[in-house]
Order: sequence, then structure tokens, then C-alpha cells
Amino acid sequence: MKGDFHIHTSNSDCSMSPGEVFALARARGITHLSITDHDTVYGIKAHQKLAGTFDLHYIPGIEISAYDYDRQIPCHIVGLYVHDRDEALNAMIRKTTEQRHENSIRQIQRLIALGYDISFSDFENKRGIHGIYKQHIMDVLIEKGYATEFYGDFYQKMFKNKGPLDLAIEYPSHTEAVRVLKAMGAIPILAHPTLYGNLESVPELVEAGLLAVETCYPSLQEEDRPTVMELVQTYGLASSGGSDFHGAYAKESNAALGTCYIENFSLLK
Repeated sequence: MKGDFHIHTSNSDCSMSPGEVFALARARGITHLSITDHDTVYGIKAHQKLAGTFDLHYIPGIEISAYDYDRQIPCHIVGLYVHDRDEALNAMIRKTTEQRHENSIRQIQRLIALGYDISFSDFENKRGIHGIYKQHIMDVLIEKGYATEFYGDFYQKMFKNKGPLDLAIEYPSHTEAVRVLKAMGAIPILAHPTLYGNLESVPELVEAGLLAVETCYPSLQEEDRPTVMELVQTYGLASSGGSDFHGAYAKESNAALGTCYIENFSLLK
């Protein structure tokens, strides 16, 4: 098995369509994959058909953009074996996607007011299924020559550090995300635990129902791997992981699909 259980598509914030992603996965030798678009379970039936076309084992997934309010840091939770019929999950992610799109509208309006030559028509062929993401805004700004890279100086100045486009979203708590996924019969997984500094939250996530931790992902530094593996062993968690693929929108230069993969996922059904 060569499994990549953390992949995004153009239905959220990846530059490639689901069809392109499945074709690339097949070309890269992936045998098992999960599409884990941010805060959406859209496209499961289409993904199942694509999996048949490319002879791949597909697991319906999601990445919930959650927040650790005690530590004031993001904490993303991947869910595997999700479906689109759970009222609690749908209500939670709908709130996030609506806020994200509303923020994007305000960000575009602010850019126009600041004199940037962009319009809403620029996003018609870029937006995700639930709206516009900041990656889509950066994509347009790069095309227009206002920025040179997705997460460089322009991004840090405008979208971060209290810049004019730094708008907050009320995300669900990390433990709530785990509980909702567990209640619907999905497998809750702590995504890229060192990326936002989430290692200290593992005990409370386990209490909420966490079943696995990503132990293979592009931003994991070798010096942090023993600590991550120790937590997995201490709490009896499964090891998951993947490339966190975003296509051209990737933060990590080496985050190509199949770069990080799992050879044995103990919770595979």
C-alpha cells in the first residue's frame, strides 16, 4: 500500500481539479488516497467514480479548520470515512465556509478600494465550491503582477500581522471537531501536529475521541519525529499522513502529491 490520506482539490484551496488530482495520484504510484478538502464533503460520489476510473482505493475525507482556544493556535483535524448526511458536521462546516467566503468578499472589496485593478469576475474560474479562498485572491494578485509568490512579503503584510486583509473566522474548537467526527463514525486524525504547535493538545484530543495522528507530512522536521512517534505510542494512536497537497497553492516547496505516504494504516477498512 502507498497511501496519501491528506489531499486537497479545487473544491477548496488546491489549484487542481479532482480529475487532475486522481490522474496525478495514479501516475505517482499512489494506491490509496483520501480527498480531504477544507470544511467540505462535496464531491464524494464523483470521487468514487474517479477512483474506479483510475483503479485507486478511495476514502471519503475532510480537513476541518479548527482552533485551540486555550492555546490560541489553529488545530486542523482530518476525518476519514466521512459522509455528507451528518447534520452536526454539515452545520459546523457550513458556518466556517460561509464566514470564509464573506471575508473573501470583504478582502476583495478592500483591495479594490485601495486601488488594486481586480474585479469579482477574476475569480469566476478559480473559486472553490463554497466560495473564494485567500489562495484564490493571491493567485489573481500574482497574475496581475502585484505579488510574486503566494506566501511571501505581500501575503504577510496584507493577510497577516493585522494587515488590511487580516480578518478573523470563528472556527469550531479542536475538541468539538474530533467529537463530531467520532460521533458520525469517522476516524478523527490530528493533522500536521508540529505545523501549528499542537503536540500539547493531544491528551485532550484523545479524551474527545482522537484515533490517529499524522506522522508523515511535508513540514515535519526530522528532529521532531521522535516526539510525534512517542505521543502515538503513549496514547495508542494510529499513524496517518500524506502530502497535504495543494498543487500550485502549496506552502511547502516539496509538498508534491505522494511525497509523504503511509505504507500501513491500521484503521483502514
